[in-house]
Amino acid sequence: GIFPVISILALTCLSFHHQSGSGKSSPNLIYNDHIYNENVRTVKLYSRLNDQGAAMDSPVSSIQQNSPFMLEFDVLNEDAVYYQAKVIQCNWDWTPSQLNSIEYMDTYNEIDYESYNYSIDTKIPYTHYRFIIPRLKLPGNYLIYIYDRDNPDDIILSRRLMLYDKQVQISPEVTLSSGIMERTTHQQINFTLAYPLLQVMNPLRDFKVVIRQNYSWFNDITDLKPTQVNQIQKILHYNPFNLENNFNGGNEYRYFDLRSTISPGINVDHIVTKADRIDAFLGIDKSRAGMAYGQWQDMDGAYYVSTIEQDDVNTEANYVYTHFFLQTGTKLNNDVYLFGEINFRQLSPGYKMKYDSNLGGYTGDYLLKEGYYEYMYVTTGNEYQLEGNHYETENTYDIIVYYRPPSEIYDRIV
Repeated sequence: GIFPVISILALTCLSFHHQSGSGKSSPNLIYNDHIYNENVRTVKLYSRLNDQGAAMDSPVSSIQQNSPFMLEFDVLNEDAVYYQAKVIQCNWDWTPSQLNSIEYMDTYNEIDYESYNYSIDTKIPYTHYRFIIPRLKLPGNYLIYIYDRDNPDDIILSRRLMLYDKQVQISPEVTLSSGIMERTTHQQINFTLAYPLLQVMNPLRDFKVVIRQNYSWFNDITDLKPTQVNQIQKILHYNPFNLENNFNGGNEYRYFDLRSTISPGINVDHIVTKADRIDAFLGIDKSRAGMAYGQWQDMDGAYYVSTIEQDDVNTEANYVYTHFFLQTGTKLNNDVYLFGEINFRQLSPGYKMKYDSNLGGYTGDYLLKEGYYEYMYVTTGNEYQLEGNHYETENTYDIIVYYRPPSEIYDRIV
């Protein structure tokens, strides 16, 4: 059967025209999880409520918890730079909202880092940065971006986070797809949305609903419309007829253990250490299409940084050139990408695999910090062409409800 995890967010999203002491946000800014500088690695954004235990979680928190977020990342091969952070409030569709930062922050919207530390005795030197994002006053979508204080247009990374104020009740179910052809491959999310606490004049206009699978914006379902509206009981039913609420089931993630640079962990074939670098060669991967579903407990594509030989993972863990090889025999018609939290669960150009005709497969070499990693190979056009597509796969779903009354200029997550 299906064993999904469903997280239900009551979210309010804000609309905002970003202004701060230095004027509008940079024209270079992308309103998504993005790395602009190839030396930036191992970006983690999480609620400080659970501290490091939350570092694998999606950056989502209740406004009642009132806990600031922690942003950590490394920059390779550099002396410390005076970086700053800014926070932009966004609409439900991740466009900047109409709000000024003074309306959603108690502090000035130029956040200094809490600390930076140089790596110690690592093959590749790096600097580890930590930012504490101050408490935000309103629920909704937010984008945090880091830039060089001396050159505000020099942005190095941006990350999304969400704050919710739970004001609606959602009753969800994950079922087999109602499509005949999709029953063995897809999962269907039906739900009801009850809003007894809200005075809603026009639910079709005032609510926006987004569903995510495994914390990814890559294949999210946006702006679902209710199939039945009961304004007297204040209940909306979402049971679409044309599979608008269907996701590919996909497969459980592949994984490897890179917590040691001395003895190879699981799915690491061998490690080569030289004076200036460490290389880890993973075992040969093959397509899982057409194979029976095999169940194991994965982390939905997450990774965590960890090292067996050192004490402080932030500054003593090594960066390792990690070599992937996917044996396909022939070149595919579609492009192949490494996919997971490694690259914010996106089809990003830096993680596109290269076909090698001599080897009969796809190769990719990526610089990763010691730790435990999950990944899969996603193809354009046919997402799970190489991984298999099963209705039994355990996936995590977020149902995000945005609410904007006619009198407001921002979307709340409720």
